[in-house]
Amino acid sequence: MKQPVFYMGSDAEFGWFGSHIGHFISNAAHAAGREIGKAEHAAVNAAGKVTAVVGKIPIVGGPLHTIMSAAYNATMSPLNNTIDAAIHGKNLSKAMLQTLHDEVKSVKDVAPYAKMVLSATGIGAGITGALAMGSAIASGQRLDKALMSGAISAIPGGPMAQMAARAAAEGVQAAAKGEKLSLAHISGTLLNSLPIPDAAKSALLAGADATGSVVGGKSLSSAISGAALKQAMSTLPPDVAKAYHAGLALGTAAVAQGHRAAELMSPAVLNKLVESGIQASKAVPAIGEARKLAGAGTRGFDIAQGLLGQRSKTFDLIHIRESLTNPADQKGFDMGMAARIGLVTQPPRGTLSPGAQAGRAIAHGIQGMPHPENQKSILGTLHANASASVGAKLAASQSAMAKEPWYVRMMHSLGFTLGHKHVVA
Repeated sequence: MKQPVFYMGSDAEFGWFGSHIGHFISNAAHAAGREIGKAEHAAVNAAGKVTAVVGKIPIVGGPLHTIMSAAYNATMSPLNNTIDAAIHGKNLSKAMLQTLHDEVKSVKDVAPYAKMVLSATGIGAGITGALAMGSAIASGQRLDKALMSGAISAIPGGPMAQMAARAAAEGVQAAAKGEKLSLAHISGTLLNSLPIPDAAKSALLAGADATGSVVGGKSLSSAISGAALKQAMSTLPPDVAKAYHAGLALGTAAVAQGHRAAELMSPAVLNKLVESGIQASKAVPAIGEARKLAGAGTRGFDIAQGLLGQRSKTFDLIHIRESLTNPADQKGFDMGMAARIGLVTQPPRGTLSPGAQAGRAIAHGIQGMPHPENQKSILGTLHANASASVGAKLAASQSAMAKEPWYVRMMHSLGFTLGHKHVVA
């Protein structure tokens, strides 16, 4: 996979992290939609990664799809309704599905990604299980051709398992486009290579067709029964059957992401995000001061605030960030996310001015950035501002204290400095 180009100098080169985004995006996804100023203790660990403590912070933002078009929501309705019906019918493991939703907030390399997908096959069997898996996977990192190919190639079980997964994924994506599947289609050709009866091949193909139809916007038909698909999968070795099911999920995720990517780039959605960000800067003084620090990148900053004010997904954050071409907006977007992460995950400091609060929040929020030059550029902006620099220095001291042994932190909390100058968070 081609390595991303990182920021190596001036703001004109301020770049993106590609698949190497550390836990910055993960932190943002966990903070998305949560209320500012409600953290009683820092919801990040010494490495700057959001912890389970963030779950105690109230969610006040709505799902991002509520600002999307009626056409998009109509297209996704069959998929969502099928999953909801299966959950209510107890045909899916709601707990495992939630675990997968939490898991995909973290970006993974190819091998761990493939392992994650395979481990999720216990969520539920058949088409509904694959749809639920695929919907959850779609909320995570962008499933481009390289990641899809890499994930399938990393599936254990040898060439037969990988062939089954590829056939399922190709079939789902083709069916979603309205293509007619048959054993002469590329997905059917792949299935033809499997040493199973023709009736089983046709049933597996029908499973991919039904799955693709649902994620493509059509209601689940009775073209293939759950029993027939289960029977067909029973003709496969266990590893191959599991790989086929994972392929259905990967195909579902790719189609769902395609729908969402197009909607995210619509002028209507982007304008709503910008307006939401502007309103947030008016409502929260620290966000307003952080917006000033973004300078020429206020549009990127506003979009980031709009996204994190809602329950946005990892995919949403990655896709929109990668779509920004103006270096100033790229930097503004990153500053906007950092500000929100810091304001959500850090306990409020009421004695600080709004400008200092903004600097503290951004300095805390950028901890997850994997490349130091991106951090250096943003920190340079903070330190060039008198108020923001006060907050940034406080954040640095608090972060340093968080890395100290527990007994040092305890002594500081009791007023003993032990020669250290850190500030207790």
